[in-house]
Amino acid sequence: LSKQWYQRRVRDGQFYSFQGECTYVLAMDCNTYSWYVYGKFEGCGDQGATCLSSVTVIKYDTLDGVRQLTAMYEIKRGFAINMNGNMVGVPEGTSADIQGTTVSFDGILMRADLGGAVVEWDGLGFARIKVSVGAR
Repeated sequence: LSKQWYQRRVRDGQFYSFQGECTYVLAMDCNTYSWYVYGKFEGCGDQGATCLSSVTVIKYDTLDGVRQLTAMYEIKRGFAINMNGNMVGVPEGTSADIQGTTVSFDGILMRADLGGAVVEWDGLGFARIKVSVGAR
């Protein structure tokens, strides 16, 4: 996603516009619906532009035959992770288990591995979601 208005979908080569303050589904597992990535767009600059301000990760697992929410957190600007109002961080050069997902920070990008997709966030306004072939 770019800082302002457009995301290019590599799979179909089309450009999509995210205009207006809202939360959009950026990617999801369309096979088993086991994970979702949402992007929150807020006003920035003048002339009505919106910018990506955070990404939210949601993950479900099936435990004993029952689908259960196992992870839900928001990665905000500045690399803060919001888990139900509790702010946590991942120190540079380390990784941590955050609600059953692996989150790492190399000093430039924070990565959340959902086991089918990896979300990369630059802490400012750029996100990339790498989806494994089986989860498309």
